[in-house]
Amino acid sequence: MRQLIGSFITLTTLTTLTLVASTAAAAEPTAGPVADDVPADTGSYELKVPKERTAKNSLYVELLGNGGLYSLNYERNLTDDVTARLGFSYLSLSASASDDSASVTFMSFPLMANYLLGGGNHHLELGAGATVLYASGEVESGGSRSSGDGVGVAGTATVGYRYQPRDGGFLFKVGFTPLVGSGGFLPWGGLSLGGVF
Repeated sequence: MRQLIGSFITLTTLTTLTLVASTAAAAEPTAGPVADDVPADTGSYELKVPKERTAKNSLYVELLGNGGLYSLNYERNLTDDVTARLGFSYLSLSASASDDSASVTFMSFPLMANYLLGGGNHHLELGAGATVLYASGEVESGGSRSSGDGVGVAGTATVGYRYQPRDGGFLFKVGFTPLVGSGGFLPWGGLSLGGVF
């Protein structure tokens, strides 16, 4: 009888252990990805740096602005942020009535250095320079004629908005472009349209 009880206890213990082991195995979660397969979060983030400017030349027409009434301009990016500008404008007017006549010729040459603030294609433009002015005139009245010409220099500046794509395309500028000379301070503005290549 003692042997029968001992065998029963042994059998019950083995059965219980087997059930516990199989239940634990069934409850065990399936193996997930290996730690090496999961990218580690380093905590560093990539900064988006504007790409290098490939279009460094600009041709545009400025209405009013640093050249006076208008100017045709070439501008070169010396660096991503600094440009040098050379412009030219020409205007000739004449009038006559009976035996009297008058004519005037006006030329201007804006020379500027500009600094562009802001990344991408949109900039705050800050510029300074000089505009060389040339004027000549002639009047004929009653058989007599008189003429004269002269050269002057006016200081000028630019504070405005500039859209200039880094890889070329359409150029747009608008800004405050005052002129300062011996005649005083002239508050002025300008709008430019052109292209970048």
